[in-house]
Amino acid sequence: MNTILTSLADACRRHPLAEKIFIVPSHRIGHQLSESLVLSGTNYVNLRVATLFDLALDAVSLQLAAENISLLSEESALSAIEDIFESEIHTKDGLYFGKLEPGVGIVSALHRALSDLRLAGVQFGGLRPAQFVSPEKHKGVTTMLEKYEARLSKNGQADESAVYHMAIDAVSQKSAADSIWIVYPRLALSFLPHRFLHALTADKFVVLDIEPLVGLKPPQQFPLWKNEGAASETQFSWIGSPRLCPKALKNGPVDLFHAVGSTNEVKEVLRRVLYGGLPLDSVEIACIDYQKYSSLLYLEQQKRHLGVTFGEGIPSSFSAPGEALLGFIDWIQSDYSVTELRNLVSAEVLSRKNIGETPAVGSQEIIRILRSANIGWGRDRYVSLLTALVKDAEEKARAPGEEDDADRGQEWYADRAKRLTWV
Repeated sequence: MNTILTSLADACRRHPLAEKIFIVPSHRIGHQLSESLVLSGTNYVNLRVATLFDLALDAVSLQLAAENISLLSEESALSAIEDIFESEIHTKDGLYFGKLEPGVGIVSALHRALSDLRLAGVQFGGLRPAQFVSPEKHKGVTTMLEKYEARLSKNGQADESAVYHMAIDAVSQKSAADSIWIVYPRLALSFLPHRFLHALTADKFVVLDIEPLVGLKPPQQFPLWKNEGAASETQFSWIGSPRLCPKALKNGPVDLFHAVGSTNEVKEVLRRVLYGGLPLDSVEIACIDYQKYSSLLYLEQQKRHLGVTFGEGIPSSFSAPGEALLGFIDWIQSDYSVTELRNLVSAEVLSRKNIGETPAVGSQEIIRILRSANIGWGRDRYVSLLTALVKDAEEKARAPGEEDDADRGQEWYADRAKRLTWV
């Protein structure tokens, strides 16, 4: 086990029956560690995994309901900031952001900035011009912050920082729960979350051990990450000073390799895992770009029929429902182009069912029918042109006479009319 997991296992063994609250940056990290704990044979009875914001919401949930305050979602926050930007900042003289268009980029950047300021305990009245590169920027930021706070108050909404403010007051008025508080060492804490942690636990929390970093200081956003302590050095302790790393470490060496391109990197990693006979549930792959490498890893594991799980999931386009949804969106955005619909049908992600006695039509035949209808694009053209094909087939099915040039008689046209109606 790694240092963090070993430290967590020790805490569980020391307090086997007590309630243990494990504070983590995300549920994914907490559940991964919990699963690894079970696989190592450690009893984790009464171990509860929670984020700090989960605990803050628990502390104020009744107060929010009593005061009829709703929690502000990220989408609502972005919408509010965009409205404020357009009405108070855009095209206004003397404001730093006035000449910028209210696009996704500037709105997202302002959302992050305002959130960071509020989580740092800063309100619009606490900002001074000397703290900014120019008076115009100070005026722009304070205007945004003032209007944002006013909107939250007017609409009866609370964002993350408001929840932390309320939670600090709530937990400060009562004694800390008689629980064992265990904190993940790499927990990013700004001012308000840090205050809440100390108020919630009455400073009685245990930070798990972590490997020291030789030659590096822990990032400032991780105030609980201590570089000194009882934890022993591992291979990764020397990641900042690889040339100083001892040649032999008790827990094995670090193998380095290079490959041409990301795809070959993923292939080589899987080759080494399989060639070494390593159990897949004992292997964890960490990468710098999750979106890119998870997609490549998913494609490779599909080819090899491997059982791989993904910490943050896989792109929805890799699933049949996701591909179908994206296909329908492309179809609608293209003004219902028949080419986009044919591509969607050929992808075999749509289910087809029998209608009465008429069996489901195959995808290739659907494509042929759509091509023969000469639809092109336009939502209204589908029904009218396909209906015309149905009527034509029904008329030929009723018309007595000889078979056509392709030796197709009444029975064939009657069956075609049913298939056209199904489509």
